[in-house]
Amino acid sequence: MIKKLTITAICIALLFSLAACAGGAAATPFSSEKPWGMFATYAYERCEYSVKVYARAKVDGKWTDGGLLTTEDSRFCQTLNASGTGKNAVATVDSTLLIEWLDNAAAAENAGKADKVSSTVTFSTVTMAPVNSQKTAEFATRKDADGKDYNNSYTLAVDYDKLAGQIEFTQKKDADATKSHPVKKDIPIKPGAKFDNEQLFYLLRAYKSLVPGGSASFNVANPVENYARADSGLFSMSATAHEPSNAYRYLPVGDYFKDFIYDVDVGGTPIPSLALETEPKAEDPPKNKIWGDYALEGDAFAVKCMPVLLRLSETEPGPAHIIHFTDPGLMFKTGADGIATSKLIVRYEYTVYDLSNGATGDEQFRYEYTLIDYSTRRGA
Repeated sequence: MIKKLTITAICIALLFSLAACAGGAAATPFSSEKPWGMFATYAYERCEYSVKVYARAKVDGKWTDGGLLTTEDSRFCQTLNASGTGKNAVATVDSTLLIEWLDNAAAAENAGKADKVSSTVTFSTVTMAPVNSQKTAEFATRKDADGKDYNNSYTLAVDYDKLAGQIEFTQKKDADATKSHPVKKDIPIKPGAKFDNEQLFYLLRAYKSLVPGGSASFNVANPVENYARADSGLFSMSATAHEPSNAYRYLPVGDYFKDFIYDVDVGGTPIPSLALETEPKAEDPPKNKIWGDYALEGDAFAVKCMPVLLRLSETEPGPAHIIHFTDPGLMFKTGADGIATSKLIVRYEYTVYDLSNGATGDEQFRYEYTLIDYSTRRGA
């Protein structure tokens, strides 16, 4: 690895989750009707996910989940507001990732601490090109291998029209600190078409090609990682959906979710899903019964989902991140003021590696985001 910050694995994970900017022309066109606001000029969408982090352990030569390391209050929330038509159509996405660590021995140096990353990004809903973004990372203070405190909290601002970014470390270093950072540092943004990682979920949902057997590819430039590694190289990202023969999984969601499912007739008007008319009676639910696009897994309501493999870089270790989209043929609507939406992200999973003992690395943490609350409405 090229020069990196002295930073914990959790911080690296948060950087990848909420700090990258993507560059490079999209290889595949986007859907004309965006899945977060079908047939709507103004749209609001809010997705809330529980976040669980598991320690990884090697048992009989295989990596498996160890103990849960985070509290039930750990959350990832995204709120989108979209408005306008034609070339003036834009969307703003506000994201917040909060990781609260359990106060126990298994959490090690993270025990009892909390890390938070917040961001805002504005982008065109026609080309998906970002206009600007701001990010704030508030990491807890930890100790390095020598027992000295360090904190890598920062703010990052990117202006895509000016091809300019600036990072500012908000925690000043003591004289005894093992690592110091400039108070502010300019980070140039490479020219060309760009996507900001704060819009990544929405970018992937917009790709028309991400259906069973389809894929999309693009390059990624990460200003924070560029600073950490003292280089300006790009990461090659790709997203690939499972082949049609193995395209779908049924994933449990909250029972409230079944009230939001709609089918769409030929004219594009959302109508209540006929698939739910055959739902078994609640007092005698069958086990693992599948009907149409929905199922009961035990006593839990489940929805048909399409796994998509997201590879951050060919040079980064480990398997791809896994993003589970609802079946692209399904649509959703919440409440009388709701709008038709599709390709919701129900679950997101990835593994963080400890690279201190070599380039291949050992599995350290597994992150699991699960959709627990969802709402839409027509924007103002």
